[in-house]
Amino acid sequence: MKISISAQQIPTLLAHAPEGVKILSLDCFDTLLWRNAQAPSDVFAELGLEGGSIEPRVLAERKARKAQLFHTGRNEVSIEAIHARMLPAADEVALAAAVQCEIDAEARHCFAFTPVVALIREAKARGLKVIIVSDTYFSSTQLGELIRRVAGDEMADAIDRIFTSSESGLSKGEGLFSPVIEAMVVAPNAILHLGDNLRADQLAPAELGVMTAHFKQFDDAAETRLRHEAMAAVMIDPATRQTVPAMQPHRPLVSLRNEQEPAYVLGHDVIGPMLHSFAEWVRDEAQALAETSGRPVKTLFLMRDGFLPMKMFETLGSGG
Repeated sequence: MKISISAQQIPTLLAHAPEGVKILSLDCFDTLLWRNAQAPSDVFAELGLEGGSIEPRVLAERKARKAQLFHTGRNEVSIEAIHARMLPAADEVALAAAVQCEIDAEARHCFAFTPVVALIREAKARGLKVIIVSDTYFSSTQLGELIRRVAGDEMADAIDRIFTSSESGLSKGEGLFSPVIEAMVVAPNAILHLGDNLRADQLAPAELGVMTAHFKQFDDAAETRLRHEAMAAVMIDPATRQTVPAMQPHRPLVSLRNEQEPAYVLGHDVIGPMLHSFAEWVRDEAQALAETSGRPVKTLFLMRDGFLPMKMFETLGSGG
């Protein structure tokens, strides 16, 4: 089994799995856990370094991986090694605090993707084991704690084992599934792995005989549009990717869309999220003004340009 699936198809994946599959294997980030920002590095904006944290954090990881490659021939590193590069003068307590700050930032921005939650429940109902196999600088303990904070006890308890590249010293593309197969004591084709990276989550494990399903999050046009939205956000608000992430909370809804008709796509992926955010801003401003003045506030939308914002405001039940 070597297929590609959409978000809508994830909950029923096991119905199409070959007989003999005993283990459901999942990628973590962008599969089980999603971020409400455009890129993983957006989370680094909240690490609190003066002048912006994204660039120093990215550079520190690059240096840590380069040093690891020089010494061992492998470039998988821990989050502790990364922060040691970013804060070379920090003592053990300060380093631990910096690492926890990043984990806390991830917890604020991550959420469990509903179709994968449904898939895990189906796997447990079928008596399958569930494992996480992730290319990450987090340890299995750190990743498990993050999943528990974000997805809740049910999902955390449903996971039987977590494997990370930082602990194994191997990425999925370099053969991480070999120790996974050995540790789980099963034939490769008894594992069905789902993940969003074509090379790491399908091509590499499939070479070892693992059953695979490549999760294609977005069509090509949507992926390009989301990237351009983040670029535009940086131009509109200088704080974006300096002290705040490039937020994109609508990413899961874009992924779940099946309709391809252009007008529908424009409304669903672009106009809808934009007007939704604007309507919430108007509501919050009206509430703040009412609290400050001590009097009810009536919103007024001037026609014609105000018609769509007014309809969105009414649809959300935000008042009039």
